[in-house]
Amino acid sequence: MFCPTCKSETQDGLGPCLSCETDPAAAPVHEPFHKNETKSGEWVTGDTPEKLCTVNDNMQATILESLLRSHHIPVLKKWRNGGDIAMLYLGASSTAIDIYVPSKLLAKAKALLAEAAESPGADGAPDGFDEPAADYRKKMQARAQRFLLVFVGVPALLILLAILWAVVGG
Repeated sequence: MFCPTCKSETQDGLGPCLSCETDPAAAPVHEPFHKNETKSGEWVTGDTPEKLCTVNDNMQATILESLLRSHHIPVLKKWRNGGDIAMLYLGASSTAIDIYVPSKLLAKAKALLAEAAESPGADGAPDGFDEPAADYRKKMQARAQRFLLVFVGVPALLILLAILWAVVGG
């Protein structure tokens, strides 16, 4: 459940929101101030977030967010397994991202997503928001192996060479 005031994730039925200390059950549902407020792409207070889909990386999330916002559908992104912390400190995350939209606009968002999946991409293949998880894992494993090789393997090799140099030369 999300707090209707600050949009932070809260536990169902466990009292007030930890971020803004508002009781989600007792929070008033505000109506838009004028008719155009819901067309601006901003979240209307009181509308509950509904999960639209899950994407594999931040690039896919950004593309999807851009598509939805261009049709005045606000978006909340939630990284899984601490991926939001990785995004904060490293600027990248290898965890999946859940995309949420207002419940009132969920059907429209699903229709846009289906339309985007059917349209051909630059290579003539359908644009894939649903890249197979196995391929994605292989890419991430290859990236991790290169990281380990550069930041662990190379220094270890240099240390061994220094030891060998000291033994042979000394």
